[in-house]
Amino acid sequence: LQTTTRYRTSVKNGTCNSVYSNIATIQVDTVPYAGQLAASVTICLGEPGDTLQLTGYKGRIAYWQKNEGNGWIMINHTNDKYVYPSLTQTTSYRVVVNNSGVCDADTSNTVSIKVIPKSEGGNITPANSNVCAYNNGDTLVLLNRLGDVKRWELSDDNGLTWIPFVNTDTFHVYRNLAVTRQFRALVQFQTCAASYSTIATVNAQPAPYAGVLHRDNQVCSGGSKGDTLRLKDYDGNIVKWQAESGSGWMDIANTGSSLIYPAPTGTTHYRVVVNKGSCPDDTSNTVTVSVVSSTKGGNIVPKSSIVCENNNAGTLTLTNKQGNVTQWEISDDNGTTWFAAVNQTTQQGYSNLAATRMYRVLVEATGCPARYSDTAIVEVRKKPKGGRILSDKSICGGSNRDTLLLVDYEGNVLKWQFNNGSGWVNIANTSDTLIVTSILQTTSYRAIVGNGVCDNDTSKIATLTIIATTYGGELEKSDSLCKGVNSGELTLKNHVGDVRWWEVSTDKGVNWTIRSNQSTVQKYLNVDVESWYRVLVEGKNCPNDYSDTAVLTPYVPSLKITANDTTSFCLGGQVDLTATPGYQSYQWNRGDTSTTITVKTDGVYKVTITDFRNCKNTDSIKVTVFNLPIADAGKDVTISLGATIQLLASGGVDYRWKPGESLNDSAIASPFATPWETTAYEVTVTDMNGCKAKDTVIVTVIKDYNFDGKNLITPNGDGINDTWKVANILPYTKCTVTI
Repeated sequence: LQTTTRYRTSVKNGTCNSVYSNIATIQVDTVPYAGQLAASVTICLGEPGDTLQLTGYKGRIAYWQKNEGNGWIMINHTNDKYVYPSLTQTTSYRVVVNNSGVCDADTSNTVSIKVIPKSEGGNITPANSNVCAYNNGDTLVLLNRLGDVKRWELSDDNGLTWIPFVNTDTFHVYRNLAVTRQFRALVQFQTCAASYSTIATVNAQPAPYAGVLHRDNQVCSGGSKGDTLRLKDYDGNIVKWQAESGSGWMDIANTGSSLIYPAPTGTTHYRVVVNKGSCPDDTSNTVTVSVVSSTKGGNIVPKSSIVCENNNAGTLTLTNKQGNVTQWEISDDNGTTWFAAVNQTTQQGYSNLAATRMYRVLVEATGCPARYSDTAIVEVRKKPKGGRILSDKSICGGSNRDTLLLVDYEGNVLKWQFNNGSGWVNIANTSDTLIVTSILQTTSYRAIVGNGVCDNDTSKIATLTIIATTYGGELEKSDSLCKGVNSGELTLKNHVGDVRWWEVSTDKGVNWTIRSNQSTVQKYLNVDVESWYRVLVEGKNCPNDYSDTAVLTPYVPSLKITANDTTSFCLGGQVDLTATPGYQSYQWNRGDTSTTITVKTDGVYKVTITDFRNCKNTDSIKVTVFNLPIADAGKDVTISLGATIQLLASGGVDYRWKPGESLNDSAIASPFATPWETTAYEVTVTDMNGCKAKDTVIVTVIKDYNFDGKNLITPNGDGINDTWKVANILPYTKCTVTI
């Protein structure tokens, strides 16, 4: 047995009614099923506990069990969920399930929570290094890790931001670091959370820079006065100064940034040694202190230059001087006023001067009077300006004459040029007027203007366009438009001559209206009737000509909703409504956006279509849905076997009964039924709209031997009681009639 079952017996004696015995019950308990625990998992040491879920079990949970390697231990827990704690070793779990005690207990599958060590990032050695910036290199080694190296990371902002880089080795080689940089490695053991190593810091110390020692000096012979040398822009600590007078470099015990040297008796060289941290020492440039007999201002080369304004550059060089350059001086007013330029070298550059400028140099040997050099002049000339030629024209070819005038130019006209399609050809004309005659093809003209110093400039080009004959051109373009909602423009192309005006006709060219428009573009807006456009083009001494005609045709896109069946149907039916296909979008009033929709309820259905020009149109159609008739087959009845009963249906205008074998007529509302067994008669009722509904009446037939035999027979042929009949006897095939 699978389920609890009750038993009894039925006892009968002869014709007496049967009786039942008492009831015996065999109760069947469900066999317990311990269900299924989720799959085993692997966790990392130190991870928090999680939940085990028993599913699919039948019965009651007696207890849980765990095994840490020394046998199963009971856990007093009867819930189907168990939260195990943070584990330190691999542990197995299972569940014991029983029922009321009749059946043996069942044990679930065993799941194992495997505990593996967590990732250890290890430590990087050396942990701290001091190196010289830009000139360094070493290897960092990762020790005492547990897991695989996933990547290394670096930081140049003391750990605020870390940048990963591809390296899965246990070492990293760095080279030529410019700034202090920190390194760390990311290590992961199996599926455990990754762990970072310790941080190693490489301190990149800037290298010393010995700066610039200022400057070479010339001193008058026999003097008793020295001077001061100064070290500028150095970075680090000054270790010492050094001097050399022909016997090798000698140290000077001076750690300051300036040195006062005595009056020299001969040429002496000086330099400075600077250090910083652990980096090698750096040595400054060498300056020379020499002895001269007197001061000489010298000569500036070149003495005279001519340049073009705002686009110039050059270098002036002082030669033949004797002494030290104290300063350069400049004058922009022909020597009336001089301004000092901060420059103590023998060269002075200039660039992009806008006006003429003069230069000189003040020279002084220490202990001797100062002297000026000679004066150099840089003459600045204005750039030439090509100007423009009056003006572009369209003229008829053949016998023609025109005068071109150059205006707004600056400089000298060097020549004119023309180009009729074969390249520019020079015209020997240095005036600002050019007369042209009898040109046969379109020709462009320009003038070249210069001043002998700056680059030549070219005037703007003027073109004389030859019109062989006036040509009205072509209009772009005829088009179909959304009626009443449109805008755009027509463009005249390839015309020869000047636009006189535009014309428009709304009666297919019978009458034309002039539009005052001399451009090649005519705008239109909300055209609602067919409109023709054309342009009148006129030439100089050439006959006028019309362009071709552009036709703007407003239209409404064609639209009709069609149905795949009648739009009047019974409840439960449907019809597909389809809008004219081929348009860009469809919007039905019930929200659909397809070409075809399926309709099941009555109402007016409207669709708006949009074509590729964004033109719209709307159509609608009415759908009528008839309610179904209420079919009634009459009340269920019980009759004697062999009897006849009249069925009474209502609710429509047409009736169809089935089964029809035991009916006198299956196509009327109230047929006579003579069933020999219990029968369910189903009638289908159709109303005046053609809608159908069904109902069923059950005629129950009982075998009760309800015969009706007449006790009179007069077989005299008068049609009355000539035949003896027994009603309801026909179904009883084994009856015997005894008289």
